[in-house]
Order: sequence, then structure tokens, then C-alpha cells
Amino acid sequence: MALTIKTSIGGNININTKNSNIMLKKIVNDCIKSALLSKLKLRSPGMIKWIQYFPAYKLCSHTKEKTLSSIFLKVKYQRSYVSFSVDEMEITGASCIEFIDYLEEKGANELIDASEILETI
Repeated sequence: MALTIKTSIGGNININTKNSNIMLKKIVNDCIKSALLSKLKLRSPGMIKWIQYFPAYKLCSHTKEKTLSSIFLKVKYQRSYVSFSVDEMEITGASCIEFIDYLEEKGANELIDASEILETI
């Protein structure tokens, strides 16, 4: 697989190695980390492990299937949640699944108990 990176001066850098998938994953993970740090106003990447989140779904008007619309995130001891839409997730270069996998990989906790979620809403 080849990875092409556009530079700010108009040129391209072509990377033709087996490690290009690893490099691409690192770039996407860095974008996710930056988005989380700025959106939640975290002081350091180590605070990602204190994030609690729950997904919000909507019905697709065409297929009538449940689809992910956003994820609500907060740092453990804060009161309010911040919405992170699917579009914002995809801007980082990651799919919704990759975004959630990153959160789990860094130690964030998904709220599963419905009563906790309803209390916060």
C-alpha cells in the first residue's frame, strides 16, 4: 500500500513501505487525540482515561434502521456532557467504530446503565 501526503508547499511525499498502515493509524490516532483534547478542554492526553461516554442513536429516514448520530462525552467528575457528532468523528479520519475503539484503548468508560444516562440527561 502506498501513502501519499500532501505538503503545504504543493509537493507530495510518497511512502511505499509495509509500515504505511501503521503510520496512517498513528496519524488518525493523533487527530482523534487532538480533537478530544480541544473539545473537552483536557490538560493532557493522560486524562482521556477519565472520559465517560455514551452513544446516541437516531432512526434513518430511508432504511428505518438505528444509526449512530453522536457520542456524548465528559470527564468523570464534570457535570455536563459534550456532544461529538458523527461528522466530527469522521473529520479526524476515523470511522465511528475506530473512534470508539480509540476511546476504549485509552481507558475511557462507556456508560451502559440506562438510569445513569437518564439522570444526566
